[in-house]
Amino acid sequence: MTQATEQKVATQLFVGCMITPDIRIAMNQSKTWRQAQIGVSDELKEQPYQGKDYLGTFVSGQQIPLPQIDQVEKTVRERLRHYCPSINSDAVAVYVLSILLIS
Repeated sequence: MTQATEQKVATQLFVGCMITPDIRIAMNQSKTWRQAQIGVSDELKEQPYQGKDYLGTFVSGQQIPLPQIDQVEKTVRERLRHYCPSINSDAVAVYVLSILLIS
């Protein structure tokens, strides 16, 4: 890989939950979720990964300590609870994904 190519490729961690049919329905029915999507928001984002959609956030930094990932997981659950109160966010599995970004 050339130096120019290396500068265009980055890996970031994404912390989020898989968007199940129940979560998708709750998101579509949520007025607060729809309003958040209209405005510019740094909160939860939808991210496709290996043929599935996830809802979460990117974590920045070269070395990310485990307590920071735990805090991001709590934030994802809180925001999911805010946008989709009908979903039991404590029962939703949260994943840490390594996403390859190419600019």
